[in-house]
Amino acid sequence: MRLIKYCELEFNIAIVCKTLQLGTFDYYRELDPEFSIADATEGFILYRGPTRPITVGANALNSISGGAVRVNDATNFKSPPPPSVPGAVEFKVANSEWVFTEEGLKAKVGPDLEVRLRYPNSYMFCVSQIEDHETPEPTSVSASYDSHYFISKNTDVGEFVGFVTKALCDQLTLDDLGLSGKENIPYSQLSLPVEAVVLHNTVEYVVDKTIRLTCEADFTLNRYTEIYFSSMFRKPDCYIKNAEYRFVILLKHPTLGILSVKKQPKLLQLMPISSTVSTT
Repeated sequence: MRLIKYCELEFNIAIVCKTLQLGTFDYYRELDPEFSIADATEGFILYRGPTRPITVGANALNSISGGAVRVNDATNFKSPPPPSVPGAVEFKVANSEWVFTEEGLKAKVGPDLEVRLRYPNSYMFCVSQIEDHETPEPTSVSASYDSHYFISKNTDVGEFVGFVTKALCDQLTLDDLGLSGKENIPYSQLSLPVEAVVLHNTVEYVVDKTIRLTCEADFTLNRYTEIYFSSMFRKPDCYIKNAEYRFVILLKHPTLGILSVKKQPKLLQLMPISSTVSTT
């Protein structure tokens, strides 16, 4: 199995192009839906409650939002706390019943529970996978594609990842970052170097990306963490012909955590990379 990037000839970095574009979750979600790589479901997780109502505790509701919603016995549920993590959370609990018990707050939730959790907007680079014996077919991804280049075997992407992350960290500017809500943070903190954390995996194609919560165990923090990261690599099965392998680049700040980036793709200026890509 090999990783291959389909593109137009002018953007082939193994032949003529000296720049590499990293997309973002927001960019792909908001693309013209007529474009083959647009995906309106990109960049967020949608949870729905169980078809048959169950009773859960306050900690379970906190977990499923990843800490963006925090409730306790004193919370006013008509006005949930605002999100406190990068991205945004929509937390709908229509028709839920809130009950105070000796064990603390309990909530009876059913199919009307809806949680839409957006990831911090991050950079992405998407390629395809083909078998060693397969013939490259650029038009399988887009009718406008007429070229391709290979990165490496998908078990050995370290050199390519290292090259891209170094270029990104060297060329990242404050203007690339979505710093809304961080205007009062001292510049001495913002100027600290960020670490580019790369998650990469084969994309799983599913009929429906919606996560259906069925029992209280589905609301635990461990389950949330598992869903959070695996969902970055799930797409609707209408894209299955792309056979995608995805790189997600999270920017981790030493004091501010994961930073969001602006919607616009990042165009990296490249040094010679003949050791990491090829046309054969």
